[in-house]
Amino acid sequence: MRSAYGMGMKYSADPFRKLGKREIKTLMPFLRPYRKPAIGAAVLVVTTTALKLSGPVFLQRAIDLGIKANDRSSLTLNGIMFVIAAVSAFFTLRFSTLLMGSVGQRALKDMRVGAFRHLVGLSLGFFERERSGKLVARVTTDVEAVERLVTEDLIRLVTEILFLFGAAVLLLVLDLRLGLAALSVVPLMAIGTFIFRRAAGRAYQELRERVARVLTFLHETLQGVSVVQAFSRETANSARFDSVNDDWAEAKFGTQRLEASYFSLMEILGGLGTAAVLVYGGSRFIRGDLEIGTLTSFIVYLALFFEPVHHMSERFATLASALAGLSRIAHLLEETPQILEVAKPVDFGGSAASGLIELKGVEFKYRPELHPALHDVTLTVQPGETLALVGPTGAGKSTIVKLMARFYDVTAGSLRMDGVDVKNLAFSSLRSSVALVPQEGFLFAGTVRDNVRFAKPGASDSEIENICRELGIDEFIRSLPDGYDTQVSERGARLAAGQKQLIALARALASNPSIILLDEATSSLDSATEARLDSAFRRALKGRTSVVIAHRLSTVIGADRIAVVDHGRVVENGSHAELVEHGGRYAALYKSWLATPIPA
Repeated sequence: MRSAYGMGMKYSADPFRKLGKREIKTLMPFLRPYRKPAIGAAVLVVTTTALKLSGPVFLQRAIDLGIKANDRSSLTLNGIMFVIAAVSAFFTLRFSTLLMGSVGQRALKDMRVGAFRHLVGLSLGFFERERSGKLVARVTTDVEAVERLVTEDLIRLVTEILFLFGAAVLLLVLDLRLGLAALSVVPLMAIGTFIFRRAAGRAYQELRERVARVLTFLHETLQGVSVVQAFSRETANSARFDSVNDDWAEAKFGTQRLEASYFSLMEILGGLGTAAVLVYGGSRFIRGDLEIGTLTSFIVYLALFFEPVHHMSERFATLASALAGLSRIAHLLEETPQILEVAKPVDFGGSAASGLIELKGVEFKYRPELHPALHDVTLTVQPGETLALVGPTGAGKSTIVKLMARFYDVTAGSLRMDGVDVKNLAFSSLRSSVALVPQEGFLFAGTVRDNVRFAKPGASDSEIENICRELGIDEFIRSLPDGYDTQVSERGARLAAGQKQLIALARALASNPSIILLDEATSSLDSATEARLDSAFRRALKGRTSVVIAHRLSTVIGADRIAVVDHGRVVENGSHAELVEHGGRYAALYKSWLATPIPA
């Protein structure tokens, strides 16, 4: 079921299911470059296990062959060997932990970068479907969930599993009957572990989901804090945040209850196993059927056997959390871009297109189950021509612009640039030819100069300043506290809406495109600013093909041609004079605009 803050993705209720397939398939590409140090760490882990398991052997020999036989040399030798094994195990464990920690950190850095690179390469439709807070969680908290497992607990888990099986084998080798008595609780331990594993899998999936809900709500509230304050929703949103945090805390407490129950059960079963050894082994020692050294080493091995079992709840918790995170990362990495470059794309050879745009019989649906957003749209924009798109909200104007930028592909018909279907055009040629100025002048954290240079990283300071001077915004930029080096903060928070839009316009021109798409690009400008910049803006667009969306008819009257879009269709197409003379919808819009009083 899709939650209120869900991504619409389905996750396995039990992340342990098919372990070693999907999750490992996701993790292995990031670990593979570091396989040599990982193999070295594995060898050290096996060595550590062997050294620690050898300790009780030297203890047994020291007691039976040294103390009991009054042999000082045997006692000394086995005592020295016991110390050497313990010290060697300390160093091998330390080095294996450091080595695996280094491997894990580098692999997880690669995972974060890889997830981010994959994310920004996905098609626009994906981001319009999914919530940004959820996507942030994929690259941050879900990777962090894997971090502890890979850098710390994985090597400990492997060591403890080796201890578990090694100690069990040695218990049976030392004394079969006593070993069977000690291991009589193992079936109950296995059943408890199986139940805990299933419950923990579901609990940690739910925990990861609720963490993502908190991040999503926090991200959305901070992004829309002006709206929250404008409608006095601070208290209501705080209450909602408190509620989703309660859900998070409840899920976290649920995992802690599971861990506490499992840990307590393992403690009880471990005590029962030890009691069985003491009673049965002690009675055999009293009868003279068992050596004291063997009984002592048996108890030590039993402790080594139950020690990893005592840690299993913590290790399984980490494993469950990591697998839940890996499952969600896998879903992200399995997302494929809908807009792909063909195997042998057409490249304009480093130059931009001349600017010819042709739409023939274009139809488009945002998703197969939705009604078409465009029906049989046919338009031709000649090189250097300005086409204005007008029409009511939701008519399909922005959809046409998004298709021209190839954020989506047409469902039917064709869209060509310079006679080449955009589906066959190299991304490099398309992006160097087309610049889009969206309705909101989005700016990145950094300086004004950085934001203009974003479209052309190699542009010199003088080039940036010349572009701004041509647009007529050089004066206002220099009036800022630090001029072109003024920090605009995240999303341009330190600038007015109109100022952000002007910088976005300059950024579009920085790449010197042959086609500029303006989606309500002057919507944030007041009438005086718009009028003052109109002539400079027209000079900047001279020689370029431009497609302009605007509700203000004052911004489109000077266009070479105007297309009226309604209900996904182009219902009128011609120059301002032709459409006014035709007396259709555009003429009615123009007449209504003329009758509107000019604000004082």
